[in-house]
Amino acid sequence: DDNAVNREVLREALMSLGAEGDFVSNGVEAVEAATKKHYDVIFMDGSMPEMDGFTATKLIRDAEGRNGAKSTYVVALTAQVRGADADAWGAAGADRHMTKPFTSARLTEALKAAGTGVRVIQPAPAPAIVEPPAALEPAHVPEPATAEAQLIDSEAVATMEAVGARSGRDVVAKVWKLFLSQAPDAVFKLETLAAGSDPGAVARQAHFLKSMSLSAGAAQLSELCEGMEQDGKVGDIAAARQKLVATRPLLDETCAEMSRRLTAKAEAAVG
Repeated sequence: DDNAVNREVLREALMSLGAEGDFVSNGVEAVEAATKKHYDVIFMDGSMPEMDGFTATKLIRDAEGRNGAKSTYVVALTAQVRGADADAWGAAGADRHMTKPFTSARLTEALKAAGTGVRVIQPAPAPAIVEPPAALEPAHVPEPATAEAQLIDSEAVATMEAVGARSGRDVVAKVWKLFLSQAPDAVFKLETLAAGSDPGAVARQAHFLKSMSLSAGAAQLSELCEGMEQDGKVGDIAAARQKLVATRPLLDETCAEMSRRLTAKAEAAVG
């Protein structure tokens, strides 16, 4: 995954379950790592620079076929899988996918399905969306437009808190501090691209910011980015620009709320 926020969330979640992993930031590095070492399971992001996750997964499968190697269980870890994208993951050779933000329960399911030798520590109960155990999970269905998303997704926060309770680390603080440091630059890049004439680039950057927002629990911001991503995909850069007007103020509001909660938590710990 090329997104540091996403990598940190997954790293902490895996460690809390007793698993270890290597982390890379693009598809080229993923293929290289997979050819040098056999992994019990590979968590693969879809949208990455240099080489996307679909291509990387296909190349890993091709190499396994040529070498007669044991097939590695591949889990597509993505912000969203719909229609053609879901078919593309299957065609590339992914065994399963999980949409962000994922829960510890779903991550545990994936590790068990992969048949890993890891003794998975059972996660503490936490709010989670009940999902069918199909190999390829259905795409996340947004809430109706009439039901406004929370500024901060309470379920995503609860999941991070549960992970932290098992590991003894303040996962929420780690993830939010990363978000606070990187999200403003991601929005600036989106603004710069939207001023240009490449709707595809706008869609990719909106997806990047959406993915980061989902992992950090920035629900309203992720929904806004979803709209800009879809606008970019259909070539409607004008519509994306209209939504972009609200992005910076919403980011500021989100960051202010995260900072407020972090400060309150730190003060409570001192007191």
